[in-house]
Amino acid sequence: MQHGTQPGLLGRNSTLAPHRLSLAFKFPLFVLALLLAVIWGLALFADYSLKHHLEHLLAAHQLAAVSVIGESLDQEIRLRAQSIDELAQAAGNRDLYSSPEQLNVFLQDHPAIAALFNGGLLALDADGVVLADAPAVPGRVGRSLADRNDVATVLARGEPVVSTLLTGAPSMRPSVTVAAPVVATSGQTVGILMGITNLDVASFISRIIGIYGGKHGSILIIDPGSGRFVAATDPTRVLQPIPAPGINRMHDRHMAGHEDSGIAVSSRGVEELSSSRRIPTTGWLAVGVLPTAEAFAPVRTIQNTILGAALILSLAVPLLAVWVTGRWLKPLRDATAALGEMTRGERPLEPLPVRTRNEIGQLIDSFNQLQARLRTHEDLLRAHHARLQIALDAARMRFFEWSVTEEEPVAADLLALMCREDRERVTRIIKQAGTARGRFLAEFRSPDSDDGGTVWYMVRGQAFQQDAGVGVIAIVWDITEFKSAELALYENEERFEAIVDSLNDAVFLQDGQTGEILYANSGASEMFGHGRSAFRCLSFSALCTEDEPTQHEVRDRLVRAFEHNEPQCFECRAQDTGGCQFWIETSVHAAQIGNARRLVMVARDIDDRKTAAQSLLGSEQRYRMLLDLTPDAIFVHRDGVMTMANRSALRLLGAEGGQRPLGLPWTEWIHPDYHEAVAQRLRTLRSSDQPITLPLMEQRYLRVDGSPIEVEVMSSSIMLAEGRVVLSVVRDITQRKQDEARLKSLLAQQEAILDNALVGIVLLRQRVIIQCNRRFEELFGYAEGEMIGHSTRILYPTEEDFRATGERAYSALAHGETYVEELWLKRKDSGLFWGCLSGRALDSSQPQEGSVWIYSDLTAQKQGRERLRLVTSVFESAAEGIVITDPDQVILAINPAFSEITGYSAEEALGQKPNLIQPGRHDAAFFQQIWQALEQEGKWHGEIWNRRNNGEVYPELLSISAVKDQAGCLTHYVGVFTDITAIKDFERQLIFLAHHDPLTELPNRILFNDRLTQGILHAARHNTRLAVLFIDLDHFKNINDTLGHQLGDQLLKMVAEELRKTIRACDTLARLGGDEFILLIEDLGGNQDATMVACKLLAVFEKAFFLAEHEIHISASIGISYYPADGQDCDELVKNADAAMYEAKAKGRNNYHRYAKEMTAHALDRLRLEAMLRRSVKNDELLVHFQPQVDMAHGALIGAEALVRWNHPILGLIPPGKFIPLAEETGFIVTLGEWVLRESCAKLQAWHAAGYRIDSISVNFSIRQFECGDMTGLIEAVLAANGLPPECLEMEITESFIIKAEDAFRFLEDLRALGVHLAVDDFGTGYSSLMYLKRLPIQRLKIDRSFVVDIGRDANNEAIIRAIIMLAKNLGLSVIAEGVETEAQAAFLLREGCSHAQGYYFGRPLPEDEFVARWLSV
Repeated sequence: MQHGTQPGLLGRNSTLAPHRLSLAFKFPLFVLALLLAVIWGLALFADYSLKHHLEHLLAAHQLAAVSVIGESLDQEIRLRAQSIDELAQAAGNRDLYSSPEQLNVFLQDHPAIAALFNGGLLALDADGVVLADAPAVPGRVGRSLADRNDVATVLARGEPVVSTLLTGAPSMRPSVTVAAPVVATSGQTVGILMGITNLDVASFISRIIGIYGGKHGSILIIDPGSGRFVAATDPTRVLQPIPAPGINRMHDRHMAGHEDSGIAVSSRGVEELSSSRRIPTTGWLAVGVLPTAEAFAPVRTIQNTILGAALILSLAVPLLAVWVTGRWLKPLRDATAALGEMTRGERPLEPLPVRTRNEIGQLIDSFNQLQARLRTHEDLLRAHHARLQIALDAARMRFFEWSVTEEEPVAADLLALMCREDRERVTRIIKQAGTARGRFLAEFRSPDSDDGGTVWYMVRGQAFQQDAGVGVIAIVWDITEFKSAELALYENEERFEAIVDSLNDAVFLQDGQTGEILYANSGASEMFGHGRSAFRCLSFSALCTEDEPTQHEVRDRLVRAFEHNEPQCFECRAQDTGGCQFWIETSVHAAQIGNARRLVMVARDIDDRKTAAQSLLGSEQRYRMLLDLTPDAIFVHRDGVMTMANRSALRLLGAEGGQRPLGLPWTEWIHPDYHEAVAQRLRTLRSSDQPITLPLMEQRYLRVDGSPIEVEVMSSSIMLAEGRVVLSVVRDITQRKQDEARLKSLLAQQEAILDNALVGIVLLRQRVIIQCNRRFEELFGYAEGEMIGHSTRILYPTEEDFRATGERAYSALAHGETYVEELWLKRKDSGLFWGCLSGRALDSSQPQEGSVWIYSDLTAQKQGRERLRLVTSVFESAAEGIVITDPDQVILAINPAFSEITGYSAEEALGQKPNLIQPGRHDAAFFQQIWQALEQEGKWHGEIWNRRNNGEVYPELLSISAVKDQAGCLTHYVGVFTDITAIKDFERQLIFLAHHDPLTELPNRILFNDRLTQGILHAARHNTRLAVLFIDLDHFKNINDTLGHQLGDQLLKMVAEELRKTIRACDTLARLGGDEFILLIEDLGGNQDATMVACKLLAVFEKAFFLAEHEIHISASIGISYYPADGQDCDELVKNADAAMYEAKAKGRNNYHRYAKEMTAHALDRLRLEAMLRRSVKNDELLVHFQPQVDMAHGALIGAEALVRWNHPILGLIPPGKFIPLAEETGFIVTLGEWVLRESCAKLQAWHAAGYRIDSISVNFSIRQFECGDMTGLIEAVLAANGLPPECLEMEITESFIIKAEDAFRFLEDLRALGVHLAVDDFGTGYSSLMYLKRLPIQRLKIDRSFVVDIGRDANNEAIIRAIIMLAKNLGLSVIAEGVETEAQAAFLLREGCSHAQGYYFGRPLPEDEFVARWLSV
């Protein structure tokens, strides 16, 4: 044996990489980092926590302070509003407004209330004029404040109102007012009491906010309505504009309604803590602001203190940590140095001194103990190595150890043992083990031995890592004897496998314990489809089907074979890899193979055999089942002895439960009278060598109890396995024989009766006519005896009828039933008739062998039934009520409609008389006329009132007919009636709608004219007077345009109801249409009566109408005409009242006016003017004048507005104010507007062609033009016809378009898409919605001249102009002012940012030639 020397464990030197950082350095560094993190974390947390909590504390404190200020201001304002209201009530109760002097005295007598307002008290009348003030201020009394919003609001609401921030009249100083209405004892508002608080001097507002404020903090009172500061602790901010949106985040939140606190940068660039609270009475905001620099000053002081302490600790703690760590780790450093010297060999191995008792001392002591144990283990290892060497020598093993190198991967001594063929393979195996540092095992051969044989060796080894690289240790031993035995075993196994594989059966060797198949021959692979290696992961039970019975039997058989050593043979179902199932026969026995018991199994495929056996068994069972189920008796006898009988045979002989006839001779069950005949038939059957069948023969059998039965027998000779036998099929005909006998007797007895019967009777067999009576032949038109022997096919119209009837009939007869059917039958002459057949079988088991049928003609009955069914259907389903009585008027029948209409059920009505439903509305003469008509004409028709079961009386349309028999005698009365309640209601509704307005339900023009005509006749007869009042609502079209026609209709209904309450019941109020009403007053005492009624009607409109959350104020104009002074007929009175109404409208509306003759002339003039206006376009009487639009900053022309003028050849130049409203009213504005558009575009094209420079032209556009049709297409066509770009045209629309924004939006979008510019004319005079204004695609706003004319005289109008200019700029729109007539107006507009204007100051509207000469240049 060869082996290497094992070095001692202590001799293996290992060195560690020198450490970079010592523990003495790392530990203080870690302590320093930890302390710094803790100190600075605490410092930063304290800073954030203090600031966060202080912020919340300050915000809550400031919000509470602002809330106190807001509540204080709210209480102060409520006190003033309550005081003013109480003072106004006192003034109204004393009716002081009749004398200004009394008002002055009244105000002076309340100094306590006057002291609440530093601007004094004012008393205004209902028109907003100052009547008195206290204290007296020159110039205030007599001044009108009607244009102020607070005055209008107080009058509209009728309750105290606090104004927004005001800077105008009456004091011309910044102020806030509290005003209350003064209501007289009559209930009418006669004036206003107003208290003024000036904000530019000390007031209750400045007093309240003055109590709060820090070094830099302040309180602000904001008026969102005016967008200015009402008050502030900083006087410079009072009356200044509030910041614009987007500058101060918290200010934007406060303005949006949020009452909270937060930090934001103010408009002055200072970060502030801001809190707000809304003041309910005024809607103002009380806002408190505090700079964060002042708010968080204490936090910064605490923060600086904490940071200083943290810095000192950061310097002191590391120094202390380094000194302490050095003291603690000195013994460890000494021990480390000593160990280093021992490792380098500079110092012998010896225990280290232990100088301390702490963890370091324990570590050194543990190292000393470890060193002692290592020396002990090294001595034990040397002893073990010596014993191993002895063991290897005894086992004839060799031991090898070497270090793997590139030159010598395998020890040379080991390679010398190998033959050349195995060296490369073994070397590769050892190299792989060396690479993986793992174990290896290999066999190899040595060179030939002395006796010429081959010597086999086995090498096993382990590769491991050592200091110098990879080391290997290996053991080699001789395995030659083992290899020889192995080769012999292989040869035996190959012979065994060749024998087993030659078998067709499947052979398995299975482990009895685990159930795993250890071996399977090729026959198993062919049978089950598995590869031979695949069987090793299977058990035999896995090859069988998975059903539980099969698996249970297989497991049981295998257990019995293995554990009880009982050979088993069984059949079961198996399945191959394709899932195909088949039967196998398996034999199993246990065998001892080696040291283990195994199960040897041989499986044989018996699927074909099993299938054949099952098929044979199935066939036998089916045949036996058929024999048992057949109704005929079947006997098999051989040599005259019965060998087989089915159930029907046993039943026939009565031997089902008792004595069996099997094994008895045939003479035992055949009646002696038939023995000879039967013996002859048997001899005939036996004498034939071939199978033979004898014809049917009627015989008599004997039952087990001895009773005879009549049978019909058919016998055959057949060959079975046991030899030739006789098969007899027997049918019991006893019942048939008895029936035939009874039938013959019956037919004999009743033949005469049947021949005289009214129905046809026939006896059939196999559907062939055997016998029939004479009536049957007559029914079908045949001669006597002609039908005998014919099939019943001749009775049916078609072959299909014959077949289908037979199937139905004989199926019923076979069940013992009587079959009845009605159907069409055919006579000999092919004529059809509706007949009835009924039949019954003589023997239900053989219905074809005999049945009796009865035929009858039902044609007349069918027609009668059909007529009756039709009459009944009409009677039951008729919508009209039907009642039938006898001659005594007793009700015999009613239909369902009778019950539905009257409410009486059949049980309640039958047996009663018709007076049951009479309400008693008709007299005796009425009913006498009915009976007279019935007697003379046999019928009556008319309308009558009747009563329902619930007592309700209703109208009905009734027809009564008398029914007589053939002799002319009265038999019944039939009444047919219809409920005509709905028809009557509809007639009344039609009459009402024909004479009333469907919306207000007032009389319409037709009914009014009728009553007026009747009133005129009455007045003429009695020499009295009457009046016609024509009422028209003022500006009602605006209601429809703004709120919609649905709300407009509701308003008309409310107005009609209020007017109806105002007039007498005898007066007639009618609606003529639209917003026009007319009133007829009869029996006037004088003209003043009509005037008083007119005043009462006008008073109706003094109150507001409330519709869908809208408060609507509307007025009316009334025209009055009198009979006979103002007209003699209906049309004249209405026409003159209409003319008077227009006169009332002309004089300011909300008034009444009596007709005068000159009004007719005015109306005629208006008609003539309308006719002339409609001819003006055709007669070329219209002109277009152009007014320049200029840029005031440069004096340049930027455009022109096209204005239409009418130059009549007789009347001259007619002003636009006279014909434009007429054109709007009559709809001619559509034609007029189109003409102006075409003319203006043609002129502009001509100017461009002539080289004149003008950017655009503006054309007015009416809402009526939009409503009439496709104006976009017209504008596009006009521009295209003149070759003008769309941007050269500007269409001016009024604010009525904005009111109808939803409808007009698409139209304006189309114009914008076309490229046409859009401007809003007269902006500010209507009811624009800013939301719609933002959505509409407009480019310019035109400031109305009504605002421009008061520049320099009315500050409110100037403020409105500024607001419009700012609004336009914010919306990205340009703005132009119209009606500029003075230099001051132009300067003001230019200074405020409006650089474009038009008006007389720049130039009047001029004809084309003058406009070109004055404004256009090449």
